Amino acid sequence: MADLFTEYYVDLLTDLLNINTITPMETGVAGHHEYALKRYAEAASHLGFKQVYFASPMENYILRPEIPGAVKEMYAKMGDAFLSSQPNLVMELGDSQEREATIMFNFHIDTVEGYEMASYRNESFFGRGAVDMKGPATALLAGLQAALEKEPSLTGNMKVLIQAVSGEEGGAMGVYGTKLLCERGYVGALNVFIEPTERLFFDHSTTSMTVQITVDGNDSTDDAPAAGHNATLVLGFLAQFMAKALSKRLNDTDAKMCLSGLHTGRMHNKVYGSGVLKWNFAYSSMEQHNVIEKLVEDSYSEAMKAFVLQFADVPDAAKTVREIDSICTLTWVKKELPVLNNKNKAKRALLEESGLKLLPRHMQSKAFTCDAMWAQGDGMYTVVYGPGSLEINNAHGKNEYIEKAELEKFSMDIKKLILHVNEKTKKRVLK
Repeated sequence: MADLFTEYYVDLLTDLLNINTITPMETGVAGHHEYALKRYAEAASHLGFKQVYFASPMENYILRPEIPGAVKEMYAKMGDAFLSSQPNLVMELGDSQEREATIMFNFHIDTVEGYEMASYRNESFFGRGAVDMKGPATALLAGLQAALEKEPSLTGNMKVLIQAVSGEEGGAMGVYGTKLLCERGYVGALNVFIEPTERLFFDHSTTSMTVQITVDGNDSTDDAPAAGHNATLVLGFLAQFMAKALSKRLNDTDAKMCLSGLHTGRMHNKVYGSGVLKWNFAYSSMEQHNVIEKLVEDSYSEAMKAFVLQFADVPDAAKTVREIDSICTLTWVKKELPVLNNKNKAKRALLEESGLKLLPRHMQSKAFTCDAMWAQGDGMYTVVYGPGSLEINNAHGKNEYIEKAELEKFSMDIKKLILHVNEKTKKRVLK
């Protein structure tokens, strides 16, 4: 049997991997998202896809009350460059105007920080985005091409939408990408969010909430350390105290905790009076969200009191201890976002009939946070599915990779799914 992921797609993926699409949410610097999306749109157009939407989010959308604070902060820092460098693309194939006959695929073009020159060696792709998500996005087109070659008439029975979005990484949570497109109606009765799920689909997921602890005090020289506020001392203590206090409590609720970052300064000859400590927490329900919120805030209060007791008799920390309540604050920069939690027995059966496998009950902890939470509503069923593994394939890490064979399998999955949906659609229409 001939490969679906041909040399054409090897070249396309290599091109995409070599385009820097690092999210400005992490760097404060605009990437080349528009160029990458145009390259992808060009490839999709060869299959008959038409561009129906290609635009950047508007300012009034970013400033909505529900948009996370971290997004607004980065927009305030970068201005128009933040928006104009992160467009969203929708491609469409097929004639049906019925949602029930429409399947939507979503992937994100943005990547995390850490650009690496792409390479293809030993039948594997290496580079930022190889598994998350440029590799799977390319394999999607290979699978769609194979389905069209097998059944060219399917475009008369159904519609395929592709959402290619910016703003998934860096804590953006899809609020100016996927959320925007779903609100505009670019969804189907079946929506597949392509993520590295080890080719096991799930129809529920976690969502993350982010807390930031900020110290805003005065610096001082290393010759007079007691004259300033020591943000490094405060945040280092809070990180350790809260990590220990929260770990068991959160594990008992099946929540996930990530001590994600601490920054004060890089020099050796000064006391840094300002700094930031960040935590990320994943929740699977709003009830769990509320439990996490209270546990974190209680732990913060305990840690602040413990800091005062621990350093009350340390001369160099006297000013910091005395003024800790006025220089240290806790802020939720992201919370109260929805979780993916939808059920549809018929649509789930359709996926399984096409050969896709449901995430087993004993592996439920592998259901992770992604943009899929925005594609929920009446007449819609949304799942997360894709090749590769976040852990095994070093997603977000050095030497991120994916094997061509894994992309080939995913392309075959897409082919089978599209052909099966087409058959079901034809039978429904004929009735």
